[in-house]
Amino acid sequence: MNSQPTPDQRLTNAEMTDKVTRLKTVSTPVDVTQLQEAKLHFKDQADILIPSRCVQELEIKADPESENRLKGLILSINLEDCNDEIVTILTKQLQTKADIDELSLKFMDHTEQYEVVWSPLSTDEANYSQKYAITQETVTIIAEIPKRYDWHDLLKVAEYPEFLNKMATTVSDLYNDWSYEKAIEMFYAQIHEMSRLLPDAEIQDDRKYLWARYRKEVDDDGWDDHWDPVIYDPFQENEYSDDSVFAVDFVPYSEILGMQVQVDSDGDFWDGIAWLLWEISYDGVSDEDRNAAAQSLKVTIDDGLRESKTMDEVAHRIDYYVTTHITDPTLPDFVDRYWPLVTGPNETDPMFLDMGVTHVAELDETLYHEFIEKFGALTDSAIE
Repeated sequence: MNSQPTPDQRLTNAEMTDKVTRLKTVSTPVDVTQLQEAKLHFKDQADILIPSRCVQELEIKADPESENRLKGLILSINLEDCNDEIVTILTKQLQTKADIDELSLKFMDHTEQYEVVWSPLSTDEANYSQKYAITQETVTIIAEIPKRYDWHDLLKVAEYPEFLNKMATTVSDLYNDWSYEKAIEMFYAQIHEMSRLLPDAEIQDDRKYLWARYRKEVDDDGWDDHWDPVIYDPFQENEYSDDSVFAVDFVPYSEILGMQVQVDSDGDFWDGIAWLLWEISYDGVSDEDRNAAAQSLKVTIDDGLRESKTMDEVAHRIDYYVTTHITDPTLPDFVDRYWPLVTGPNETDPMFLDMGVTHVAELDETLYHEFIEKFGALTDSAIE
């Protein structure tokens, strides 16, 4: 990859206004009246000195873990107050490079030095998050590391060789039956399938998102320091968990692609994306395969619920029989024979836990038909 900015790194004025407005909700303004000079350092070693008279607005968002690292930057330059040489150099640099990596601010009594953090979607030579807009009066530069990412941006860069290689290596290093070449093929096909379906995405509430979370504690399977991709959905209650998280593998692409993606910073960003894509494609890469798996699961769950309802009805009929035959000496034999229709076997199946199903109930069909043949005519009041 070269450092030529991708076409959407130059924004329209409306796009820039929207980004600036959102970043200002979390950034801090710098008092430019006390500023003497700002210096932009580009990774290719070029420096551009901007006199304070040219700086119309400056806001920064510091990394919470290091105040000298910037996760957000807004710099607006008034071209009318700058000489032609500065304007020419600056605009040419922005149009051909996207690699600002340092910002130096010289005040009357001190100098502040900042590293400009690059987006994890960036190549080594170009910062994906650096954007600019130019009018006749101003040049505005913005760079921000967002908390969450859109699939439009993720899929656009995911097939870059360095990122595709990283994801394939992540999977093949852990699973012996997945070669590097097989993982490359799988991710490449999945990226293209998701890109194909992206225009049909059903946009979700932004409070519901895909979360590539990094778990440091040991889980039930003995894993520690591992990725655990889930859907965070504050609008649903998970009766088996306190954290409102749900499995991603049976959720349709149309819904998945309508959610933003958050990746915990405790692990490598592209490791997190690799395991999120892996989890999404657990039952297949194609839309057809995933929908078929989801439908099969629905049938299994529906069958289990029907059997569970049947067992409840049998239980009511047995209760009715017991209360109306309390003195019958054969009652213990009746209970011993038919009560298993109510109690089991119910086997825990971890596969269904994230779907809200705690067990798969199996009904003894032969015994059930025997029971219905002999006692199916019991009064309907028994099952009301």
